Amino acid sequence: MRRERSGFGCQEYSMKRTLLVMLVALLVAGVASARTPLGILRALESLPVWKNDRGPEHAQLKAEQNVRVSAAIASVAKDPDEAALLLAIGWHESAWSLAIENGHCLPKQCDPDRNGVPTSISNYQIKRRAASSAEAWEAAKTDVRVATQEAAFALRRARNMCRSKQGDPIRMAFSAYGRGACNGRLEDIDKRVDTFKRVRAKL
Repeated sequence: MRRERSGFGCQEYSMKRTLLVMLVALLVAGVASARTPLGILRALESLPVWKNDRGPEHAQLKAEQNVRVSAAIASVAKDPDEAALLLAIGWHESAWSLAIENGHCLPKQCDPDRNGVPTSISNYQIKRRAASSAEAWEAAKTDVRVATQEAAFALRRARNMCRSKQGDPIRMAFSAYGRGACNGRLEDIDKRVDTFKRVRAKL
């Protein structure tokens, strides 16, 4: 006599199948870009989960987000350092919040202006002036692929700006990305550098 699957069993099977399909897509992306998307995924999964995204009800959404973000970073990162910088920026700017990825910011999130309108968008908290175009900035609000491309664009400009300066290039990259100056005051810069080192070691 065949045993029927319970509702929970079907849901779990569906989740595993969805993730398997996404992982295959991630592997294909890695072959296409000659980078290590599974290493990026492993590094991303090692970061703490934002408090509002914890719990079994968010497990599949977080797993799907991790695959989605890893594939996006793998497709644009020029080298492991850039991939690690993007991972660290996304964590320290938004803790990779699912809500922010979908364009929903809490009152004090996303650098609201005096009218409460967010001035920074996506998990990378990209400013309008740092985007390649107004259209790209709008698209990046809810499209992680565009957001990652725009974050990489802003990051490369920041790194180029600091290339001739004396000092730690990673530290200056974080400073220039977040404050627009190679030696700008960024309160949590030591933590950002530490996060970079941890995820970089996994790539």
